[in-house]
Parts: sequence; C-alpha cells; structure tokens
Amino acid sequence: MLKHKYVLDPWSIIENQYDSSNMIDSESIFSLGNGKIGQRGNFEEDFSNNQTIGNYISGIYYRDKTKVGWWKKGYPEYFAKMVNCPNWNKIRISINNTLLDLNKCEVLSYNRELNMKEGWCERKVLLKNDKSEKIEIQSKKFISIKRENLGVINYKIKVFENNVKVEVLPCIDVNIRNNDSNWNEPFLETIESLSKNNLGIVKSNIINSNFEISTFFKTEYLINNKKINSSYSQSESKHLIGCKSKFLLNTDDELTIFKVGGYVNSNDSNKNEFNNIIEKESENALKTGFNELCKENIDEWSKVWEHSDVIIEGDIKSQQAIRFNIFHLNQTFNGNDPKLNIGPKGFTGEKYGGVTYWDTEAFCVPFYLGTKHSSVAKNLLNQRYNQLDNAIKNAKNIGLNHGAALYPMVTVNGEECHNEWEITFEEIHRNAAIAQAIKKYINFTNDHNFLDDEGIKILIAISRFWKERVNYSKVLNKYVILGVTGPNEYENNVDNNWYTNYSAKWCLDYTINQLSEIGNRNVKKHESIIKENNLNNKEISNWKKIIKNIHLPYSKDLNIFIQNDGFLNKDLQPANKIPHNQRPINQNWSWDRILRSPYIKQADVLQGFYFFEDHFTKKELQSNFDFYEQFTVHESSLSACVHSVLASSINDIEKAYEYFVRASRLDLDDYNKEIKQGLHITSMGGSWMSIVEG
Repeated sequence: MLKHKYVLDPWSIIENQYDSSNMIDSESIFSLGNGKIGQRGNFEEDFSNNQTIGNYISGIYYRDKTKVGWWKKGYPEYFAKMVNCPNWNKIRISINNTLLDLNKCEVLSYNRELNMKEGWCERKVLLKNDKSEKIEIQSKKFISIKRENLGVINYKIKVFENNVKVEVLPCIDVNIRNNDSNWNEPFLETIESLSKNNLGIVKSNIINSNFEISTFFKTEYLINNKKINSSYSQSESKHLIGCKSKFLLNTDDELTIFKVGGYVNSNDSNKNEFNNIIEKESENALKTGFNELCKENIDEWSKVWEHSDVIIEGDIKSQQAIRFNIFHLNQTFNGNDPKLNIGPKGFTGEKYGGVTYWDTEAFCVPFYLGTKHSSVAKNLLNQRYNQLDNAIKNAKNIGLNHGAALYPMVTVNGEECHNEWEITFEEIHRNAAIAQAIKKYINFTNDHNFLDDEGIKILIAISRFWKERVNYSKVLNKYVILGVTGPNEYENNVDNNWYTNYSAKWCLDYTINQLSEIGNRNVKKHESIIKENNLNNKEISNWKKIIKNIHLPYSKDLNIFIQNDGFLNKDLQPANKIPHNQRPINQNWSWDRILRSPYIKQADVLQGFYFFEDHFTKKELQSNFDFYEQFTVHESSLSACVHSVLASSINDIEKAYEYFVRASRLDLDDYNKEIKQGLHITSMGGSWMSIVEG
C-alpha cells in the first residue's frame, strides 16, 4: 500500500510538512492554469534547492531542431515545444538585509493548500531566518478564468519584533530557459523591457517564429490592510525587471504585496496593442482588488463544477482523486479557444513538448463531450480536419500516396514533430483514435453536418492510409500490416499487431457505413462527396476485401487474440515475478531486455476490447483480460483506466476499483516516481472514463 503524499480531503490537496527535497514534486501537484496560461507551483520568493520554474502560454511554441544520432528519411525537421516564459510571479524579499530563502531558514510550521472547489492555492509558513528572526509569510494566488491573461498573488509578510527592515522587489525574472531543449538553446529573446515604479513589462520574441509575448505585472502595497504609497528604486539585477521598495515594520505589522500579472501574446492580440491591453487589464485588476477578483474566480469555478463534478460517497481518497483529475483537465483546456488543444503535461511540465498526441481523441474527447458544450469536442475534431493536408503530406513522407493521411504522433499545427523511428513511422494506430473520436462525437450529438462536411473527408483519408499500408501475404493468403508499434511501446517493429490490424479493419468498415448513412439521408450530398474525393466503386471494393481478409492473429489453444506475431514465443513469466527493486523496468532495464520480455507497458489487445467491446462476447473479453493482465506493468499513465473499464465489464468490481484508484491517484501518490516532470493530464480523462464508462 502506497503512503499518501498529501492529506486526504474531498476538495483540497494539502501539504502540511515542509521537505525541501520534495518541493520539485509539489510544484507539479500545485500547478495552476486557466486553459490559456499556466504555471508550476513555484514559491514566489527565492528558493535555492532543486526546483523547476515554469510559466507557459498554450499555443506558443518554439521549433526545436531535431536531434538524432542517425537521420532517417521522413524525420521531422523540428519538435514543437511550448515556451517557458519569463517568470512574472517572482518576489525577491530581504529581511534586515538577509535574502528570504526557505531552504536557508528553520521552518517552524508549514501548510500549503490547493483548493480545487474555488481554484486557488494558499501557503502559510512560520519560520526563523539565519539570524533567528521569526517571520510569517502567507501567499494566496490563482489564475483567473474570466481574465484569461491574468494571474493574481496576495503575499503577506508578518514580523514579531520592532524595527524590521523589509526590502521587496516584485519583478519579472527573464533568466528562464526551457529544461527540455535539444541543443541547449534559448527559446526566446528579450526585445525590450520597461520598469517604472509598480509596473514591469518584458516584451519577448520566440526565436525563429512570428510569436511575440509580453510578460507584465503591476503591484500595490498595504500595511495592516491599509494601502500605502511607496518609494521605488530600480533593480540592480539585469535579469530581474522591476523596482524595489523598502519598509520598516514593527511588532505584529503585516505587509501585503498585491501583485497582478501574466501574459499577452500575438496569437490573440495585435503586437502594437500589447501595452494598451496590459495597462487596461492590470489597472482594472488592481482597482477591483484581491478579494473581489478571488470571488469572481470562485464564481467561475462553481460554473465548471456544476457540469463536471463527480461525487463519491464514503471514499475520501477516491473523491479527492477524481476531483484532482477533473480540476487539472479544466485548468489545462476549457474549450474557450478553438485553436488550442491538450498537452499531455498541460502547464505542469515540459516533457512531451506540451503539444498534442493521440491521447486527446482516445482519452480526453469523452470527458469534454460529457462535461462541456458539444462545440468543445467539435473544435478539437475540427483541428484535425484543418490539419488534413498536413496529414496527407505526412503520409507522403513515408511513401504512401493516393490521398492517404497519417496523422502525426505529436503535433502543434498538423506537422509531425516526433523523431523516434519506432514511434514516428510505426505507431500508426493513432489514426484509429481520431476515427473513434469522430464516432463518439457523432453518436453523442447526431451532428450530421459535421460528418457530411468534415468528418467523412478525414475518414476517407484515413481509410486510404490503411489501404496503402497493408500488403497481401501469399503465405497466409491474408492482408498483413508489417513493422509497427502498437499501444504497447515495449515492443517495436512487430508484424501484425492485433490492435493495429483490427483498427484498420474497423476504420475501413466504419467509413463505408458512414458513406452509406449519408447516402440514405441525402443522395445529392453523397454524390458530391464521391465526386469531390475521387472515390469510386473499385476503391471501396478494395477496402471490403481488406475488411474480409485481414490477418488477426488468434490462438485457439488459449482462446485469445495474439498481440502480434511472435508474442507467444517469449518467456511468458508474469509481471509479479519482476523483483520490486527493478520496477519500473523502463528505469532499470536495458531496452533490449524490455523488447525481449513479454511485459506490456499499457493495454494493447485490451485497448481494442475497450474501443470495440460490442464486437466481442464477455467470454472473449474474460479470456483476453485474464491472459494479458498478468504481463501488464502499467508503466504508461494510460493503462490503468482501460483495465478499470474492462474489469467493470466482466463484473470484477474489486479489480475495477483497484485500477480506478491507480489511475486517479497516479500523480497524487506518484506511482511511477516521476511527478517532478509534471502531471499526466491526458490520462486524467481516462480516470473520468473509469467511472462514467466503467
């Protein structure tokens, strides 16, 4: 049984013990965002222990030139990565000429709370500095849903003796770089900066792009809740843009720094209007005041929870977990901007570049269909439609033509970004996830206009891809698909991955059926689709031949579908035979050993049973579940949720619950010992699926 890292509470994540070595993990947990901008849960003041400062804007990315040891034709030129922006949260504080740094203080009491119901994070610390001076700090902050460019901090310093000199420098730290950089190059450059009294602005250009951003802040000071005027002097540090102020406090005095700040960007606003927007929004926020801004944001979160809350009675750890998952899904993406999508780490870390994977369609679309207006899911699918030309280009890059489309494994604009051959070229099952999302959207909404005008074009292009990608085996007298990676990324370059082959068969069949449905509803529309897409009876007939005669590996003896050719030749030792100190195997074993093993990173055959459950009997599901579960190590965040749904289908409620807890508390309890890299946002949609579909 894993020990819970945070206090169990139905609506809050609470950290009540200070451990300087654990702060980098908690930075991920306590991240904040509003779908447009977001940040890791960094301290505002200086902190000299291990940390990852992160502030991000959705849709703003850098083209990081591909770096590989052996270039292969078809590799993308770059990996798009979201940009770690200048840090507007920074507040440098000195007490009697000593820099405030929790890592150099004696912490007497500590409490940090992420209130998910109301959307704020608060930290209270009582400490002694290295001069044995007792100080209390209290910070409460949030990212505004209503004011999408804006974050808010209310930072208080209380002293317990007379004549305490406090120097405060609210600022923008421009000495920020991305940790995940192929060539250790900066992603942005400062164009100009402005620091005048309580205002700071830094204008930056994203290198090798047309993106520009402005980072800004504005502050006001209060002592004992009374607003005061302060004198200002320029920061002496080149990388801290702001003006410092000095205060003399006496016993029980409390100094408040009210700081608003954030970003404007060229995706949303004209570059020439940046300063006007900043002045208007920051001044309005200061006039509104912290309490009213906080109340405004609480009201916005209440609207979110009205449509997305899941109530679990009598199980506080599950209640906390599912709300944590729902909270971060809404912080990452709220559907307000049709240009944006869902990065696997959201605003919580840089791994995976912060850009779109097949996770969106497979694990997130169901959540947004169930909790938002259907236009949100439609916008996600329309992005794929708008990127169809790039998907066709992507297929051409690997030698497939005739209108075939291969959607990218990783993308921000429709161009492939991923540069590992076993994924970029081989994990082609991603096409099927997009077709599945179209199916779920159509079934949920009956939006025939989308199907007729956009969806069917995607389906035809995907079907053409499968037609191009199969080949006919004279030995088997079957169509086969060679050289792929299935959902189980612990096997590469395999032949006839059952899930991939079955997905190809289903995509072709679903496309034919949807064409027929359109014809039944509107003959003229059907005729125009056939003409516009240069479809003919021969092409559809070829699809039908593949559907009827594709190879689907099967073992009569075991009554299972075989994951891929050769799987049963492995040393089939169950995963519980792996010594505990060798888990997770991706951190302890060589890749060669992993590839030769039978161990499954995430549901593979069982992913097929999840998507196509109504195609198979409960007996078939039971046989395949029992066989493959024993080899599954769940070292992908996307694994446990699928197992939970399927366990419910076979009425194994205890196991379904066990997998739900694992999926939903993956980050809270750090199952895979990696949360310092960020949270698993897209798998959080899977946690929701475990309840709603399980």
